[in-house]
Amino acid sequence: MLGILSKVKDTRNAITELLYMPKMGTPALSLAGTNGLTLNDDYEYGEPNHTYTIYVISELDGKQVAKSTAVYTQKELEKLEKQNNRKHGIR
Repeated sequence: MLGILSKVKDTRNAITELLYMPKMGTPALSLAGTNGLTLNDDYEYGEPNHTYTIYVISELDGKQVAKSTAVYTQKELEKLEKQNNRKHGIR
């Protein structure tokens, strides 16, 4: 083989070495302080009309350059999440 085709095998081996990732086990996750307990399915957690206030303060060189406040209800947050999911192809 001549030219670039003669380097295909070397290139494939180099890419395989670069992309190699060791096999890792799945971490065992749990919530702190739950002692292995789970949530009760008979109880509805959270309030459907709960209001969230989000404050964002932007600082540059230690000085406040912008400040914003947004008030969202749970219904508005669910609507925004649904829009973002659709944007990413999740239905």
